[in-house]
Amino acid sequence: MMTTATPGTTATNCSSATPRGGGAAIAPAEFKSGMPAFGEALSDEQIWAVLAFIKSTWPEPVRQRQDLMNR
Repeated sequence: MMTTATPGTTATNCSSATPRGGGAAIAPAEFKSGMPAFGEALSDEQIWAVLAFIKSTWPEPVRQRQDLMNR
């Protein structure tokens, strides 16, 4: 079953912005990644759907811990 995430929520406890910035949005300025950005390949809605799907595969205790961290 695929669930949808609420726009404005986060996959990690870092920001309420869209995930479009990825790890670069919270990484130190000197951090360099070998992973290319996807830019506009997915809409914000599609990104949230992918994140919600991934989260739906986590065991319930893990989802509960993540929910607590995001408050």
